[in-house]
Amino acid sequence: MSSILKVSEIQDPTNGNTALSIDSSGNTTAAGIFYPKGLTYWPSCNYSKTSSQTSSASSEKITFDVKIYDNGDNFNASTGIFTCPISGIYIATFVGLTNNDTTGNNYNLYQNSTIRSRGRTGTSSGHQTETLSAHINAAANDTIYVVIHTSGQTIYADANVWTTIHITYIGG
Repeated sequence: MSSILKVSEIQDPTNGNTALSIDSSGNTTAAGIFYPKGLTYWPSCNYSKTSSQTSSASSEKITFDVKIYDNGDNFNASTGIFTCPISGIYIATFVGLTNNDTTGNNYNLYQNSTIRSRGRTGTSSGHQTETLSAHINAAANDTIYVVIHTSGQTIYADANVWTTIHITYIGG
């Protein structure tokens, strides 16, 4: 047995708030049901750097100065720290370019004080790209950030978006 339900709008039973609308072409518009856990946005950000950073201490956080977008403003570019607004799974990706030299560089992606991904570039001459990525099962208010592991090492940056960080909530 099959049935056809012909409606253009679904509302809650008490307040008449529209939860789902369907236009004559079949396109749907939903109110609030696509955002996670009561938020009015989907937590995600993308930042880049425009100037190189040489660490003055081991495990120095990499900071960023260009906001490409930040849904929810959960990333503090001046400290390099993303604070998770809700618990769930986040994907964090860092792409960095090394200086044009023969120094090997080490970078770590952290959740709070725990390393979730690490990378090391080789010692050949020329720029090298390092990519770190991790799926992170986070609690609300956990932090995610990337560090230059060793004092004196450099992450390269200029206006060409060589060094970036992307963090997105993917579900809970």
